[in-house]
Amino acid sequence: RKVKQLRQSSRPLLAGGVELPLPSREVVEENQLIYDDPVCQDIPLFDFFCDSQATTVADARFCGHSEYLTRARLQELAEQDGYKINWDELSPVTEVCRYGETRADDEREAEDGGSLYLVRHYWEDERHLVFVGDKQLVKEEENPFWHGQKPYDKCCFTYLPGSFYGIGIPEICAMLQDELNTTRNQRIDYNTMALRRMWKLRRGSGLAPRDLIWRQGGVIELNELDDLQEINIQDLPPSSFANEERIKQDMRDATGCHDIIMGVSSANDTATAVTTKDNNASIRFKALCLAIERDLLLPIAEKCMALNQQFLTESRVCRLLGENCGELFEVSPDDLLGDYDVIYCGASPEPAATRERNKQKMLQAYSIACSDPAFKADNKARLALFRKLLEALEIGEVDELMPQAAQQPLNQLQNQLPLKSNLTL
Repeated sequence: RKVKQLRQSSRPLLAGGVELPLPSREVVEENQLIYDDPVCQDIPLFDFFCDSQATTVADARFCGHSEYLTRARLQELAEQDGYKINWDELSPVTEVCRYGETRADDEREAEDGGSLYLVRHYWEDERHLVFVGDKQLVKEEENPFWHGQKPYDKCCFTYLPGSFYGIGIPEICAMLQDELNTTRNQRIDYNTMALRRMWKLRRGSGLAPRDLIWRQGGVIELNELDDLQEINIQDLPPSSFANEERIKQDMRDATGCHDIIMGVSSANDTATAVTTKDNNASIRFKALCLAIERDLLLPIAEKCMALNQQFLTESRVCRLLGENCGELFEVSPDDLLGDYDVIYCGASPEPAATRERNKQKMLQAYSIACSDPAFKADNKARLALFRKLLEALEIGEVDELMPQAAQQPLNQLQNQLPLKSNLTL
């Protein structure tokens, strides 16, 4: 993109070499490279298409996706990527289909440069085709990537044997969500009925239904007190709320997303109980993470590595992530040659429950060790364990709190020295 920057400029000189006292900076406009690396992009499910007989992207005969691009963007692709576009046979779309819904193109501007055009990408293992509009082929080429694969990867929440598309959370909870909506709508209807009261009106009382309409400061005249009586409605039974809680529990059981996974636990649970519940409840979540690692993260990382080997021509300076995040190192194209074993390393922040459990373990270990006479006699081991205990309790300035090793009393040293009589034969 084009950016403006301040640059140092030479000052004009007069006759005799005298510089004019003018500003030595000027504003220049130049093209700046923003990003030149592999791109990973999410594709909406409704914009993707593939072979109906396929179960994975690798065994699909073809697959692809559709997108909407402006005329300006297509002209850039025609200059950079060789798109051969016949604008006389093209017309912008009047309806845009996004996320399965078709609606009018409200983003269309008065100028043609802001109009949207439908672009479809068709991929096979050995070739790539691009269509603009309904039938115009603007590009046909061999697979430009060295890895020789289709540039798509997918992951399902729950896989189905012999099916490309699995089952997601909305489909799993669809019937339960309908049941929950029905339960809530019934409670809303009951509350509405309770607010709109009905009345018992005695025949011949002289009152009409219009007399029962609420009026500010209104008065209803009765001959007898029982001429008009309100029909009482019982309060909403508590069982309706319990039914909603059971439906939510069914959703949590179906998806494996329990309260402990969302960070909600009982205040009476100990750290060990919380850890045990977390390990048992996260089995489904761990399986999902393993599926994402196997089907998304590792294939994407391998494709990015192949793209870097193919297109990286100059050395790059990268920043090391992790603890030494401030360190920079240089990567050259020769450093990327060969095959690599990619391993996923996720962040593993220690949960609060684990820290509390470690504190309890250290306290128990120190208490058991101090009850051992042999351990109390070893001053070095006792101080080392005491240091570990302070570090587990997350107490700062441990060195200042550590006691100094005291010198042994003189009488203890004399007791440890061998007697003179024992040295003589």
